[in-house]
Amino acid sequence: MALPKPQRTTKDFAKHPAGMTPLVLVDIVGPWMRANEWPKGSGIKKPQQRIALIWQSQEIRPDDELHGRFELNTQHTYSVHENATLPKFLGGVWPEFVVPATAEEALTHLDDKVGTTVLGNVVHKPGDGGKVYVNIASLAPLIKGMAPLTAVGYTRAKFWTDKLADDAAGLAAWEQE
Repeated sequence: MALPKPQRTTKDFAKHPAGMTPLVLVDIVGPWMRANEWPKGSGIKKPQQRIALIWQSQEIRPDDELHGRFELNTQHTYSVHENATLPKFLGGVWPEFVVPATAEEALTHLDDKVGTTVLGNVVHKPGDGGKVYVNIASLAPLIKGMAPLTAVGYTRAKFWTDKLADDAAGLAAWEQE
């Protein structure tokens, strides 16, 4: 006997359009610690420091009752190691994050960049099960003459408070093992 297809319990949210678009950095969440399995599938866990950058776009969400702007986030390991993605990601706009001699100091002042407008390359990446993920692939400086964005109506989502608590609980449980 064939089972019926499961009913979807999640809402289909509008996706930010792909392409280059102005983004303003509105929030930095973290850094926080979490237990991370590395290499993947190895069963070996180690603590990892993470950070999330929250960006607001000029694009308006069609599915939002208040028609607010899209908010996108990028999560990274909070590190200036040569294999870390954070310095490479930020280096497209702020070269001080790429130069090893200045990267660590620059990272301690990352919060000074809140309110800064950049160009973000927004891409759609297909995932498992047909789900499409919206990611910011890279950053670039604004083109000469472009007006910067101003953040509008931003409030940190409850998701981030919950995520920090979940990761802290997971880290504590891992440390108890």
